[in-house]
Amino acid sequence: SRARNLHKTATIIANELNGVFPKTEEGLRALPGVGPYTAGAITTLAYNQPSRMVDGNIARVFTRLSAESTVIDSNAGKSWLEQQTHTCLQAHRQPRLVGEGLMELGALVCHPKNPLCETCPFANYCRARKQKSIAQFPQKKPKTKVKRMHQMALVIETPRSILLVKQPPKGLFGAMYTLPIQALSQAPTTRERRTFLSTLNLSDAEVQWCQNPVIRKLTHRELHFYCGRVCIPRQVPLPGQWFPIKKLSEMGISTAMVAAMCAASPQLGQNFGNRAPKP
Repeated sequence: SRARNLHKTATIIANELNGVFPKTEEGLRALPGVGPYTAGAITTLAYNQPSRMVDGNIARVFTRLSAESTVIDSNAGKSWLEQQTHTCLQAHRQPRLVGEGLMELGALVCHPKNPLCETCPFANYCRARKQKSIAQFPQKKPKTKVKRMHQMALVIETPRSILLVKQPPKGLFGAMYTLPIQALSQAPTTRERRTFLSTLNLSDAEVQWCQNPVIRKLTHRELHFYCGRVCIPRQVPLPGQWFPIKKLSEMGISTAMVAAMCAASPQLGQNFGNRAPKP
């Protein structure tokens, strides 16, 4: 999605904005894929204008200075932080230096754990320090429970080609290429494997299954791939599309799917360079 948004933004700038990159926070936020922080950071750090840029470091500094108990990932918390940042940057002639300074203060001094309060230039004004409650700030919503997802994934290859499937625009691998996959509720049973393989005109005896699942952790998901490999002498009609193996590096394939492919067929790793998982 980032690459698609980047392409959309480049098209808008070239065709609708006459090649001129927006120089205001509002103009930047109107571009696909440019969120509040990115728009604010460009406005302040590139154009030296006050903005509402808020990253984790800035949030930590302001909430501790004020002992602000509003949950920072709520709408009210985001609004409060944006207002604090904008007011602070607006009060100085060099918003760029102040913005960079706030981020560095959070990164180098006001650590999430074991902050270096004795070296902080604002230690005497920090309410959380006076209240001995630094560890309580910033306050956040409870973490979203990680959802575990199970999928069978099958490498079907000839000596020079591999079968890939273009996924729908929306979904886990939206508009990307994957191996033939099948979603599951848990580790596959023998019956589920046979059913999956029957859609590909294959039998279980033809497949070399990996002993252990490939596990990839995303922000809110944990993916478990149960990977197998089938080698056939030549291309045959199957659901999906055949591609040259040597072109894999040019395909839109997620890092998680690359890991599954390399687990089932390790020699494919040479086609992905640094994206291939390390042994």
